[in-house]
Amino acid sequence: MDTKKAGGKIGNDPKAEQTLTSKKELPIIAAIILGVALIGAMAVFANFDGSQATGLAILPDIDEVQQKTEQELEENLNIETQGELQETEEPAEQPTFRETEDENAQKQNTQQEDTGSEPKVDDSAQKIMDPKENNAPEILSFAPQNLEKIKEGETIEFSVEATDADGDNLEYTWFVDRKIRGTKEKIYTFKAGYSSAGQTNIEVIISDGQNETKKTWTVLIKSNICQLEIEDGKPIDKDLVLCPEKYTLPSGLDINASNIRIDCRGAIIDGNRSGENGIKIHGVNNVRIENCNISKYRTGLNIENSSGTFISKNTISTNQTGINIKNASELTIQNNEITQNNINGIQAQDINTTTIQRNTISTNFDNGLYLMGSNNTITRNTIADNLKVGIYLYYGSENTITYNTFRSNGEAFRVNTIENKASPNYMK
Repeated sequence: MDTKKAGGKIGNDPKAEQTLTSKKELPIIAAIILGVALIGAMAVFANFDGSQATGLAILPDIDEVQQKTEQELEENLNIETQGELQETEEPAEQPTFRETEDENAQKQNTQQEDTGSEPKVDDSAQKIMDPKENNAPEILSFAPQNLEKIKEGETIEFSVEATDADGDNLEYTWFVDRKIRGTKEKIYTFKAGYSSAGQTNIEVIISDGQNETKKTWTVLIKSNICQLEIEDGKPIDKDLVLCPEKYTLPSGLDINASNIRIDCRGAIIDGNRSGENGIKIHGVNNVRIENCNISKYRTGLNIENSSGTFISKNTISTNQTGINIKNASELTIQNNEITQNNINGIQAQDINTTTIQRNTISTNFDNGLYLMGSNNTITRNTIADNLKVGIYLYYGSENTITYNTFRSNGEAFRVNTIENKASPNYMK
């Protein structure tokens, strides 16, 4: 039998072929059984002498027999069909783990599109996948330690030391009021400008390429603006800062207040060879004179009836007398150049407890230092090329004159060594 024509595309399955054959032969079998039943009924009827009615009474009901036969055949067919289906049915394939994961991801994406929400992330899994946490740099030390106060024109140095636990290279970036002013170095030098009075923040940021650490200082800058124009001979009663210019002032600067500071910042105060005093300090105390160039006066710097005066980093030259001091005490004269004056470099009368140190006193046409007084200290000066005497102590006692260097003077020093200490000193 051609199974393809009988029941569609079955293939070579013998069980399926047998099922189709049984279905096709069902009417034939039913007809055979019916025929057999009729023949049996006729035979019985022939063996009896009774009437036709009697014979018919014992005959079975043909419709009932046919119906019963068809029911039995149909039940048998259903049993066979169910058995065949059970034998031919295979279990459904289970989805693989990868397919399930993909389906879940697709459902999650579909749900995200429907709700508009972001997918949830498993924090614990994320933490496991994260790389090792980087440590920020650590500051070991810094300077200065506290709030700093400086004046305009002054400088201050900042420094910091840092380390990194991960061994990363560190980069240093310096800021002044949030503007970059230096990189790479651990040290930064800040100079306050002449118009920067107020508060300034100095900050350093230390970076290892991933994390940063910073240190901030606050600097208070005091106004110290230089004064370009000065009225000649006008009394000075407050701090004065000059610009690095030349000031021709025949009457000079007259200081008449205590506790003030004059910072020339390299300015030249010129007497034009007609002035009496370049700077005069009379009857006031605790005055500071710094960074001035004083020249072409009868007396470059004249100090009388004063105490606590501080004279430093000045150049006093080409005057008749460089510095003249009378009736003064507790002065400090240090780190000055006193040179090429026509009479004495320093002329001091009736002074005591004064320190004169680390000055260069040279090429003066009379004496380098001419002194009358007691209890003074003269040390570590360079005294050279003065025409007469390097140090001439005209009178006084208990003065200490030591560790000075004398070179090419008319006479090194003239001192009463019984009442004063005059060694050691160096002769060259």
